[in-house]
Amino acid sequence: MKICGAQFQPKAGDIENNIAKHIALTELAVSKSVDLIFFPELSITGYEPTLADSLSMTAEDEQLSVFQKLSDCHNIIIGIGIPLRKNAKVYITLVFFRPNEKPLVYSKQILHEDEYPYFHSGEEQILIKLGTAMLAPAICYESLQEIHTKQAANQGAEVYLASVAKHSAGLSKADQYYSEVSKNLNLNIILSNSYGSCDNFMAEGSSAVWNNKGEKTVNLGKSEDGLVGINTQTQECLIFKL
Repeated sequence: MKICGAQFQPKAGDIENNIAKHIALTELAVSKSVDLIFFPELSITGYEPTLADSLSMTAEDEQLSVFQKLSDCHNIIIGIGIPLRKNAKVYITLVFFRPNEKPLVYSKQILHEDEYPYFHSGEEQILIKLGTAMLAPAICYESLQEIHTKQAANQGAEVYLASVAKHSAGLSKADQYYSEVSKNLNLNIILSNSYGSCDNFMAEGSSAVWNNKGEKTVNLGKSEDGLVGINTQTQECLIFKL
């Protein structure tokens, strides 16, 4: 099965523009017979914690219905990042739209301290079955925490989907950590990062894949729109530029 992380430059608070970029990248994925595509942290709104409350939505929001239609039509799973509102609380969330099924929702469990004023922590890890492979989503800061990575591996995950918004320094830490943990835990790791302005920093792009031997096998540049991923059946590296 072909699994890819997407990279693009979200515009802060511009949901219409960001959805259009999601559609373009999803259409690229469809043209390459990708089975699952996922996007960077808070990809629909941009990583803007101070705006998250006013931009928050539910997985059933009408603006997002296009992703269910794309999923149904093209038999592809699409994971998008939103500030999810539930019971008057806001969560950093990935929503996975699945063909002819109810969406799967995963909310970030381990927040960075800077996020506490704006978000609440999720309480449950989910796994996604794709063919014979099990996939575990992770969102930015928590993907660098051993407790989270080990939990995913212990639950049977073979592929770790890291949806992030990382600057240069954070990306350097991720590179080192993912290289070590992918080998130690027998995980394939796909990093989906945004690029450009995010909150008070610049996201670095450079989305990449690490195989279960700890090797970075493919990566995009700092400001390229496209997809990186793996074929879980052949272990082939995938890179597709928009």
